[in-house]
Amino acid sequence: MIPKVLIETYKLEQELSLLQQQYKSKEIKSNFDDSSGENSEKSEKIRVFPQYTEEVKKRYHSKINSRFLSEYKKCNNENLYFLGCSFHNYKKNYDSRWKQFKQKYCDAERYNFINEELTDVINFSLPDYINLDVRKSISFSLERTIEFLINKLKENGFEIRFSKNKEGIEILSEKDNLKYYFTTKTSQETTDWKAGNYCFGINRNGSY
Repeated sequence: MIPKVLIETYKLEQELSLLQQQYKSKEIKSNFDDSSGENSEKSEKIRVFPQYTEEVKKRYHSKINSRFLSEYKKCNNENLYFLGCSFHNYKKNYDSRWKQFKQKYCDAERYNFINEELTDVINFSLPDYINLDVRKSISFSLERTIEFLINKLKENGFEIRFSKNKEGIEILSEKDNLKYYFTTKTSQETTDWKAGNYCFGINRNGSY
């Protein structure tokens, strides 16, 4: 997903998404008309999609990539937080974002905030048409952020353990003398983000 903070990029992505939805709607209508046995000429006309073609998609992908890189650099230079930002940007905003979280949820503890952050960071992914080098660079930023958050958990008395379940999916366990949390992939389709020698996604299942 494109972070909403990257305003122009997000707008372009939404436009593309709308065109794709319109295309699919017309495609469904075309298939319905074909199955109804109506005039084939009518069906052929419905199949013409001037608003959305492969060429249009490529142009949008090119514009989104260009705008994304520009806004990504600008927001990081201004230390404006967004999901997928540089690690430097993330650290700059960490304390203020924790304070905002605490103000919103008065009974929250810091480990609640960290778990929310891990959930968001590890489940974050970008469209696969975003430049590979850009996505790779962001993945390194996310690795550093995940490591930073894990260390924060340790500072708050949590014992961190990595393991695998029966399906071979990596699990990150967080435990202290009162609480036990574990995080795992939301699905096999989730993008893997690396932290140390481990790859994992996250799904907070509560405490018990």
